[in-house]
Amino acid sequence: MNKLFLKKESIAFYNIKLISLFFIAFIFFISQPNPALSAPENDNFVNASTMTHTSTTTAGGLKYNFTHSTATLDASTETTTSEPTPSCDYGASGNFKSIWYKYLSTAAMSATADTFDSSFDTVLQSYKAGSPYNDITRLTQDTCNDDFVATNNRSQIQFNLAKGVTYYFQITSKGNSGAAGTTIFSSTFSPRSVDETVPTVTITQPSAGTFPTLSSLLVISGTSTDNAGVNSVELTISSGGTNGQGAGSSYWSGSTWGSTVSVNSFLKNYGSSSTLWDYTTLPQWVNGTTYYIRATAIDSSNNSSIVNLSSFTFFAQNVSNDDYSNGNVTVIDSLNFTSQSTTTAANFAIQKTPSCEYGAGNRDVWFRHVSTTTKGVEANTNDSDFNTILTVWKSTGGTDPVPGANATEIGCDHPYNTNATVKFSIENGATYYVQVMSDYGSGGILRFQFKELSGDNSAPDPVTNLTAAADIEYGAVKLTWTSPGDDARDGTAASYDIRFSTTEPVNNDLNFSTAVRITNSPTLVGTPPNDSLTVPQVAYTVQTQLIKNLTQNTTVWFAMKTMDDVFNLSALSNGATIFVPGSALNSSNDNSVNATTITAIPFSHEIITTEISNGAQKTPTCNTTKFTTLPTSNDVWYRLLSTATRNVTVNTFNSSFDTILQVWRGSEPIVVGQPIDCNDDADQLLWSAGLFTCESLADADIPNTLSMTGTWTTTGNLTIGDGGDDVIINSDTWDTDSLGAFTGVTGITSTGIIDFGSATSFEIPNSAGAGTIDTTGEIGINTTSSSLNYYDGTREVVLGPFDKCFAYSLDGTDLSANSLFAVWTADEPYTLALVTMKASGSNSATWNLSYGLTTPTTSIFSASKKASGSALIRYTTFTNSAIPDGSTVYAQVSSASATLDDVLVRACMYKAAP
Repeated sequence: MNKLFLKKESIAFYNIKLISLFFIAFIFFISQPNPALSAPENDNFVNASTMTHTSTTTAGGLKYNFTHSTATLDASTETTTSEPTPSCDYGASGNFKSIWYKYLSTAAMSATADTFDSSFDTVLQSYKAGSPYNDITRLTQDTCNDDFVATNNRSQIQFNLAKGVTYYFQITSKGNSGAAGTTIFSSTFSPRSVDETVPTVTITQPSAGTFPTLSSLLVISGTSTDNAGVNSVELTISSGGTNGQGAGSSYWSGSTWGSTVSVNSFLKNYGSSSTLWDYTTLPQWVNGTTYYIRATAIDSSNNSSIVNLSSFTFFAQNVSNDDYSNGNVTVIDSLNFTSQSTTTAANFAIQKTPSCEYGAGNRDVWFRHVSTTTKGVEANTNDSDFNTILTVWKSTGGTDPVPGANATEIGCDHPYNTNATVKFSIENGATYYVQVMSDYGSGGILRFQFKELSGDNSAPDPVTNLTAAADIEYGAVKLTWTSPGDDARDGTAASYDIRFSTTEPVNNDLNFSTAVRITNSPTLVGTPPNDSLTVPQVAYTVQTQLIKNLTQNTTVWFAMKTMDDVFNLSALSNGATIFVPGSALNSSNDNSVNATTITAIPFSHEIITTEISNGAQKTPTCNTTKFTTLPTSNDVWYRLLSTATRNVTVNTFNSSFDTILQVWRGSEPIVVGQPIDCNDDADQLLWSAGLFTCESLADADIPNTLSMTGTWTTTGNLTIGDGGDDVIINSDTWDTDSLGAFTGVTGITSTGIIDFGSATSFEIPNSAGAGTIDTTGEIGINTTSSSLNYYDGTREVVLGPFDKCFAYSLDGTDLSANSLFAVWTADEPYTLALVTMKASGSNSATWNLSYGLTTPTTSIFSASKKASGSALIRYTTFTNSAIPDGSTVYAQVSSASATLDDVLVRACMYKAAP
């Protein structure tokens, strides 16, 4: 058989022209030195050039024009600490050159400024001056542009100017290169008929002063005025710099620009001549830090007020509840308790580490509640202004204060936001501590609430029939009980609290509080879906809980309580006691004679194999490198007597060790047995019970049939009988997926598509009157490493897909007298080709694939095959010669002296990578 490799890919040809560019520079120095170059006069902000314009009258009205040219190559190199970096120069972090211009607007104007005729890549930034106007720290960004036209790398800005305001223009070299050249700065100003009255703004809280000290600030407020009404107020808050530097995006901090906060939604009397405003979404104030607050008012004509500045230093009040060990706690004296406090001055170290803290907690504070009732409650930190972690501890035995080593964690919530919540049940006479800490932060305003869960005061009834029994696994006990309800014996409860002790009976609330609680840990209850912590079912349901890894040869006491959805807790259940045995229960299915019978499908079974007899009864057929002889590992057996034809899936997915799964067919005991399938790593088998083995029966001329419905995927070698059997595909498709050899098949009947995969060798025997393919679907073969021999076929076998195909056919042609050509002109380069020939005759026939301009001049391949009196289809690929673009391609078949009937010449081309 010829092995085929056909793969559809794209051919890419690349013509690369190498152009060598040689630059030779001849530099002549004259004898006398050049005069020293100096920085431009407007190099720095303090020396900004005053813009003096000329006026012209145009059809559009009066225009004021300004143009200035200067060499900036020797401008000083700036850093982010000496001058602001333009906000639209995203690649800059210092080391740029800049020059400055300033303009005092005598009226409301529209401005256009550009650097179009400059000789280097520029960035143009405009600023509005504050008070005093020549203070670089009081600048407010107005407009910035990098590349107005992408292909030019020059800049242009357009914006409105307010009357009586000084504006600065900063022109910088792009990025960090520091490169510059000749700057040509042009601007045009056009008067606007608009409101020219700038608004005013005053911060009233906190009031301006010499850094007043505050221990609390919950709101920033102020007033603003304008003749036409204030349109918006922008606010910035900063703790950086001096004298208010670093106060936000409109204000230079000495290194970066921050962000502004619009307080429009907090404006009162919006649009009126006098407007009150406030802002309450404040940051977390840090103890000992000085803050600067700036406000700007903007009217409907976009006139901005002069910036108003206020500042204060924050010193938090001492925290009185930051040390539970010394009794410094806040007492929760009711079930409707609320508290607001500032925690930034709390002791930084946390005194107890809860389970959900994850190394993030600091500055904890404490609350204490001594319960006088039993019911569900909730503790939360909703609406605090810092991310919180909340933990509830129960003092063992009701001792007070809570000992660091003896407290029991009731619940812990780390939500990564400000709203931590724990719901739990309090018991009469018990003491509870609530610990609240900051999540990585330094604390802030804590809003704490402790409240009763209302609406349901009826607790579930206690469980009264709890029992315990040893399970098959080492150290495992199964508990059984009948579920109570949500309210007494009605409905469905929310959860169970199951506990055990190895030292004393769990027969009262005190012993229950010190017993070990069963959690949803794989160590104690196993791994879902087979094992998990049991959840309540509707009342009067028999329920079980498997508890694992208990100490063997030990007496264990169990008890439980039931909780509803509002944390009402039942009374204590009856106790259950058991002596945990020291070994697992033995299994009886450790040989095929004693195989466990699969009585129904679906079927599941769990068993411990460590106590069964060693040695496998039969060697599995898979993983032969591991099992060259009978393995020394343990095996167990299951039996299925098939009563119907069906597809069966078997797996060991949830086992705790590496398994091998083998299916055998035969009588008991399995001495010889026919292997059906075997799997090592995936541990799942799929087979058709009753019909999968297709072999001719002894002493009977009865062919077997492999009948497939639906879509099938198979792997491995497949032999169907001894040449007298059929494959029937009733619908859909069959994908063999690297099937291997496919032999011994008389014919195929199909209504669907058959794909023989990437490694399939497929042969239908040459026997009289046999070897037919009767299918309405295509028979395909993925020819990565496969071949196809097909005799006496009546259905064309398709190999593909291909990009181009062409064919020629003729019946009763004497090939000794002429040759047959199938001709096609290539419209782009191809490198691989397929040729098929179907004919009948007794002598050898030769077929070629070639290309040329008018005749087959360049042969790509030539081969001969003797037809031997039967039809033949043959597939061959070649890669030794490419077919150039525009070539005429010929598929040719000829014979020395024979008449070949039913001739079909077919060539298919497809592209492949070079």
